[in-house]
Amino acid sequence: MSKDIEILIVEADLTQAEHLKRILEQHNHPVTLAHNGKQALAAMRECPPQIVISAVMMPLMDGYELCCAIKVDEQFRDIPVILLTSLSDTTDIIRGMDCGADGFVTKPFDEELLISRIEYIVLNRELRVGAGTQTGLEIVLGGQKYSVTPDRQQIVDLLISTYEAAVQKNLELLRVEGELNRLNEELEEKVTERTDDLVGEVAERRAAESSLAESEERYRQLVELSPDIIAVYCEGRFVYVNTAGVKLLGAASAEELIGKPLLDVIHPDYRELVSSRVQQNQEGRPTPPAEIKYIRLDGQVIDVESAGIPTVYQDKHAGHLIVRDIRERKRIAETLQRSEEHFRSLIENATDIISIVNADGVRRYISPSIERLLGYRPEELIGQNSFGLVHAEDVPELTALFAEGIKHPSRVVTKEFRLRHKDGTWRTLEGMGRNLLSDPNVAGIIMNSRDITERKLVEKELRESESLKGAILESALDCVIAMDHTGAVTEFNPAA
Repeated sequence: MSKDIEILIVEADLTQAEHLKRILEQHNHPVTLAHNGKQALAAMRECPPQIVISAVMMPLMDGYELCCAIKVDEQFRDIPVILLTSLSDTTDIIRGMDCGADGFVTKPFDEELLISRIEYIVLNRELRVGAGTQTGLEIVLGGQKYSVTPDRQQIVDLLISTYEAAVQKNLELLRVEGELNRLNEELEEKVTERTDDLVGEVAERRAAESSLAESEERYRQLVELSPDIIAVYCEGRFVYVNTAGVKLLGAASAEELIGKPLLDVIHPDYRELVSSRVQQNQEGRPTPPAEIKYIRLDGQVIDVESAGIPTVYQDKHAGHLIVRDIRERKRIAETLQRSEEHFRSLIENATDIISIVNADGVRRYISPSIERLLGYRPEELIGQNSFGLVHAEDVPELTALFAEGIKHPSRVVTKEFRLRHKDGTWRTLEGMGRNLLSDPNVAGIIMNSRDITERKLVEKELRESESLKGAILESALDCVIAMDHTGAVTEFNPAA
């Protein structure tokens, strides 16, 4: 059986054309595509195929017209033509005979039947060559007269095509009937199963309804006992307010608030913001917590934090409010802020240098007094190693003390050291450090350093003055005696 039948497919539907082409190529048949009758004739002139498979419904030139054109052409008349048709009408067969078609394949086609039909017609091709034409026949069908002159082979081919189409449809009907029977059996099983399921579902639903009622009761109790305002508004008015809301807004009962416009309890400065948040809830978007001022029924202004969640009330868009009284929190925050500002002011205006360094000795903070005492702006030193400005002779001892402070967090270390001024001079500082790395509020080693340069100079001058006085007394020839206010001798020189 031939495996290299050259086939021309003529099909206007690109998807069907590609599908048919793929099937034929899988059976090793080379395929050429044309999308209408004119393209098909042009392709045949360029490279005649061994067989033409053409759809009936096409633009420019349909399948019957194309078949006629092929059969009257001396060059192509012996090329078999198979028409793809629904074969839904007897006139399809008559028109096929009239145009000289060699066979039909019904849509949707069976792949095996199509390949068998192609190979059968090609194998019997020699029988058509030079076959005589029988006497013309006149056929009246559906009120219309047809004149056909089929040869014997064409009649046989068309009969076989028609019979195969009938067999294919019958097999398809049997398959569909079997499928329907199977589906009916499955449906009966499913109805039985569903009936059993429904009985179970009814019992489950009753249990669920009971559980839901219990859950709703618990939720109602939680809402009523909540210390926060929980309220629902619809069309801009309260439709529910819990006990905490009644108390916080200064109402005698919930009925005093139900039906009241939401904006009536909002401070005028916040009504535009709240209107915008209400609109967001109506559009199905939640609103995050925000600080807002409410007005109680007695006129008192209170600070609250409010969040909104979109909900539905009686099939209408609504909003679910959760409002928290934050007056105490704000009072504590303000007190803390004042305390922080107080201590910040103390640190920033202190005469001592206060700094915080990490475990590696890198400065994380240094007070503004550094500029007054050593000429550096704080930002010049933050992030720098704290030993970078220390006199080289003092570094070893200071680093040793620093390491000891790391090992013993409770120990307070005091040490004098020299630090370079921005102008290049050296200043003597007395520093005290404490390890607060474990304190999350500090998370560092805090250093308090005081400039004692002037004090050290005075002490040096005093020592020098005392030394000079002693030398004078020791070398004096006159008697020198010092007495206190009671007349007691406190000091005298050798001459005395």
